[in-house]
Amino acid sequence: MTDVAALIRFNEGDKRFVYDDATGKPIVPGSVVKGHPTIGNGFALDVAGLDDIEIAFILGRRIALAAGRAAADLGPGAWIGLDVVRQAALVDMAYEMGGGGLAGFPTMLAAVRARDWQKAHDAALDSDWARKEAPVRAGRDATILLTGLWPAEIG
Repeated sequence: MTDVAALIRFNEGDKRFVYDDATGKPIVPGSVVKGHPTIGNGFALDVAGLDDIEIAFILGRRIALAAGRAAADLGPGAWIGLDVVRQAALVDMAYEMGGGGLAGFPTMLAAVRARDWQKAHDAALDSDWARKEAPVRAGRDATILLTGLWPAEIG
């Protein structure tokens, strides 16, 4: 080992998911935690949490991943021609749903490619995501697709 980061990574490991630092077991819904909820290289989330810089870094990275997924799901040619506001709505959907969630909206994506904003709006709302999982967020994103306006501009 040639530096302190390598030493800490060797001792702590690189944990990608939250775990109980007392048991080393992953924390999942319903877990009883004996130690501290910890992630990464020994970052006890209940001790110091994340600072503003860490939050911004993680958010930026996750937005970039969601934008890549959204662009791939829509198709690169259609993505490039889309205005930034509607891109943001699709990125928000991909961010919230994760993985291939946006790909589960083939009718909406086809409507976006065709620039049929009413159909894209309606297809976004015709989903369990809109009815059960995130109705307020879904309504906001669907309205952005329909209008091409940021929520603050809609009123």
